[in-house]
Amino acid sequence: MIWLTLAIFAYLFFALNVIGDKFLLSGSSLKHPSTYAFFVGFLGLGLLVLIPFWGFPIPISFISFSLAFSSGAIFIAALLPFYTGLKKFQASSMIPATGALQPIFILLLSLVLFSLARAISPGEFLAFTLLLLGSVLITMGKKGKISKESLILAALAAFLFALSFVLLKQAYLIESFWAGLLWSRIGAGFTGIIIFLCLPGVRRELYFFSGLGSKTGRTSVKKTAALFVLAQVLGVTAGFLQHASIYEAPTYAIPIISALQGVQYVFLFLLAVFASRKFPDVFEEFYTRDGAIRKILATGMIIAGVTMLVYFR
Repeated sequence: MIWLTLAIFAYLFFALNVIGDKFLLSGSSLKHPSTYAFFVGFLGLGLLVLIPFWGFPIPISFISFSLAFSSGAIFIAALLPFYTGLKKFQASSMIPATGALQPIFILLLSLVLFSLARAISPGEFLAFTLLLLGSVLITMGKKGKISKESLILAALAAFLFALSFVLLKQAYLIESFWAGLLWSRIGAGFTGIIIFLCLPGVRRELYFFSGLGSKTGRTSVKKTAALFVLAQVLGVTAGFLQHASIYEAPTYAIPIISALQGVQYVFLFLLAVFASRKFPDVFEEFYTRDGAIRKILATGMIIAGVTMLVYFR
């Protein structure tokens, strides 16, 4: 099962990418999540340089092109609530909450959009219960109160990511890997350009980020750019591995690939602990013993939930 190996490595790189994203959004010149989403979408157009080597794929049908293009566009739209939550809340809360809700949306969207309706099995119901409880628990604040804003942002991001996920797999059932990948990245790039054109704040931030706004900007831009490039390399690698996993996997395994995000939470949890000690001002992950215990318990519930989706689907 090569798709399983690809998925696990993808989530390792996603965890590393999240740490870089959190650092950029919290402690660098990139202050607006929409600017970061623009960069991610626009840089996806870099795949165009491979056309002379891999060819320009002609879509087999307008439907397959629309599925792939829409998948990329929706993915960038999902980054807006995701990065907003990542900037405002702890990475070890936002990421697992988003990932816990995503398999639920993927399964429901798959049933509603691309399959015959069927009853949810008892195992799936129990898995969903664990995922929801884990999501609520991990988004609680220091005093044990549920962070409604964090939960809403995570749910919105999870829904959009899930929709992108499902549409992409449907495109891959028709198109080749290269065609589906290219058209989805073009969709992402198109959405990034729309963000640039429609949001003046993004254009202003890009002006100062380019180093043209001030001497201070020229001084900080090199460090920010270097970290951004590193984070993007990690993210692109993770995305490529995930795309390859989706392409190689049978249709029934798509919810399983999403469920394997439990592996990412383990990586992220360990990385967040290390990062919070090295950069406490940016990664404010663990303040109290009770808070750490709550995160461990919630992460365990989420991993149990996604594991049950694999074996009791």
